[in-house]
Amino acid sequence: MTFNFEIEKVKSFLCKNAYPPHLINKQVKKYIHKAQQTSEQNKEDREKIFFIKLPYIGNHSDAVQNKIKELSAQLCKGINIKLVFTTKKISSFFSTKDVNPSVLRSHVVYHFTCASCNASYVGQTTRHFNVRVNEHLNKKSTPSGIFKHLGENSGCRQACDKSCFKVIDSDQSSFRLQIKEAIHNEWLKPTINKQKQLLKLGILV
Repeated sequence: MTFNFEIEKVKSFLCKNAYPPHLINKQVKKYIHKAQQTSEQNKEDREKIFFIKLPYIGNHSDAVQNKIKELSAQLCKGINIKLVFTTKKISSFFSTKDVNPSVLRSHVVYHFTCASCNASYVGQTTRHFNVRVNEHLNKKSTPSGIFKHLGENSGCRQACDKSCFKVIDSDQSSFRLQIKEAIHNEWLKPTINKQKQLLKLGILV
């Protein structure tokens, strides 16, 4: 009431001083609008708003929202907690791709650990992993370090099978595969095969 009275006094004073009525009304409306915006902004500043993002799971989500509002009103005065629910497609919970068994993988770096003495070996192959494992265990022509190790230790031969091999890295590039093999040799320091030095890459500028 006092505010409106003061506004009318200002308008009367301006009219007596020859200011156009339409200009006075325009400026008064502009002032009132700005004052209202400032008041609303101050109200928002006083009330802190926190957004919490949760997946929407039906009635359970509605119950959680009501409970959080209730607790916020009781324990968090001046804080407005708003929940934002998101939805997910059913397909996001399931893989649409068949898992590729490690034995069928190719272009991999693998690690062998002897089940008897913990001797180890790091190698790489661009063929199927299973083919290379069988060569280590059974092939007598051009035998590998693993085959020689098992042949020299009967206890190790009896204890080891395909479960002693595991894939530890992969890459479709044969060049990068060799680099990764050298890196894993440096990290794991296998005792059966000699450590391979890291490849030195030249960078052309």
